[in-house]
Parts: sequence; C-alpha cells; structure tokens
Amino acid sequence: ALDRTHSPPAAAARALERASLRAAQRPDAAEVERLYTRLATIFPRAQVTREAEIRGASTHPWSFAAMLETDRGRTVFDLVHPHHTAIAFAAAKFHDLARLEHPPRRVAVVHRKAALGDLLAVVGQAATVVEDDAADSVLRRAALAA
Repeated sequence: ALDRTHSPPAAAARALERASLRAAQRPDAAEVERLYTRLATIFPRAQVTREAEIRGASTHPWSFAAMLETDRGRTVFDLVHPHHTAIAFAAAKFHDLARLEHPPRRVAVVHRKAALGDLLAVVGQAATVVEDDAADSVLRRAALAA
C-alpha cells in the first residue's frame, strides 16, 4: 500500500497549515499600532501596553496586541481575523486566561463580526467581541466591564 502521509502534497498541506497557524499567532504590526494608538487616546498612556505577554492558567505565556491596566484590573485586547485557525487560536488564549484565579477582561477586536460567521460564538464564549471601528464608548465599556 502507498503511504500518502509522506507524499509531497501531504507535506505541502502540512507546511501550509503551519504557516497559517504562525500567521494567526502574529497580528499585523500596523493593526497593533492602530489599536494601541486608539487605546492610548481613550485611556491614559501609562496604562496601555503594546504587545503584552501574560501567562494563562496553563502557565503558557500568550501574546496579546495590547493590555490595559487600571484600578479596576487588567484587560487584554487581541486582533482576531476571520480565519478558522486564527479564531481557534484566539479562543484557546482567551479561555486559558479565563481560568486564572483573577482573570483579566478579554476583548477580541475584529474587522467585521459578520465575517466570522457562526465562529463568532466560539470567540464570544471567551471574550467580548468588538469591531475595530466601534465607538470609543464601546471599547471603554468592553475594557472596564465587570
């Protein structure tokens, strides 16, 4: 029998999947900068961190586009793209943080909620989902919600 697990098409598919996963894990620098700048105008600059890292309940360190620290606690923000790998990765990160004894608030920033289709609920189970062009009041409410 022919073993197709090591065939060139299978290897190419695995390489493409790995590249897709890496892309899902690394947000675009310009998008991160836009989010950071926006948060810095809504909240005092000293409270906003660009590209923050925080450990989840699993003790794995996760990277987020931004983190806000206030007297009401921490909020992490991550950019989530409408690709199944990116959505699954974001949900895993947010769920791991949710299991902490004192979890930060979690905000998933998307371009359009409709673009996520039925996978919007996957992210929405673990984080508040806001669109990147939402009003400042929406971002403020998501960041400071109890």
